[in-house]
Amino acid sequence: MEKDPFKEKLERHIGQRVRLLRTERGFTLEELAEYANMSRNHLSNIERGKTSMTSYMQMKIAKGLDLSHPHELTNDAYNRVFPTLKIHQQD
Repeated sequence: MEKDPFKEKLERHIGQRVRLLRTERGFTLEELAEYANMSRNHLSNIERGKTSMTSYMQMKIAKGLDLSHPHELTNDAYNRVFPTLKIHQQD
């Protein structure tokens, strides 16, 4: 099955946002992984856009970053990618 470019773009933007928020707070990967109760490798894969995060992971990362709501991790990415998403082609 071929890769979905929109999914890849969304995951890349979300990962960049997670990394930005983490570094702004001065956290290392290890620290945030510990605060979010997840593995460092999984967090690294999310930040590099190599894997999707579940809503539960999103919630744990948001708590680890002390955000007021988990959507703070994803809103910007959805705003960038959603308008470009094409599902149905017109003939």
